[in-house]
Amino acid sequence: MRGTSGNLIEIEDLHFSYGTNEVLKGINLVVPRGKVVGILGVSGSGKSTILKLIGGQRRPSRGLVRVDRRVIHELDNKGLYEMRRDMGMMFQAGGLFSDMSVYDNIAFPMRELTDLTEELIRRLNDALGATSIIVTYDVSETIKAVDYAYFIHNGLVVAGGTPAELLNSSDPSVHQFIHAEPDGPVAFHYPLQPYTSDLRLGA
Repeated sequence: MRGTSGNLIEIEDLHFSYGTNEVLKGINLVVPRGKVVGILGVSGSGKSTILKLIGGQRRPSRGLVRVDRRVIHELDNKGLYEMRRDMGMMFQAGGLFSDMSVYDNIAFPMRELTDLTEELIRRLNDALGATSIIVTYDVSETIKAVDYAYFIHNGLVVAGGTPAELLNSSDPSVHQFIHAEPDGPVAFHYPLQPYTSDLRLGA
């Protein structure tokens, strides 16, 4: 998405639940115009839900998402259509080439359809004044590309900063996630019963 100045996206006290599962518990974040912003978190932390709320596919139970000064859940169908004409999305998994990096996937159509060098491709976001959001749990690829990143955990933004600030964070949960350490306060999976109980072993 493109704009002229200030923040293109503003999220304030955003709450959202799937039934009794409260996924977002008061998210606050901004996405400045012309910047690349990452939203990081473990699987199930609400990253994709935030994208759906930005695009108007979901409505918040509380709080708001403002895109280019427009509150998304207040728009009618015509307003949503007009707003979405300025958006684009690249999908995970089936929409990506599995043997390519995130960067190579994004660069692929530009390599195929333009004569841009690798270095202009890298600067394309700045040249167009576009605003990009990368939503992922792949820290190593994201840190290379973003200007700023947020770390979502337990339904809240627990940290935000430049790549250097996050890499050097002393917060235990941020440090564990950013450095992909297996042990720490961040659970990388949903809590489940031990598999031995499913097999009825050791009862």
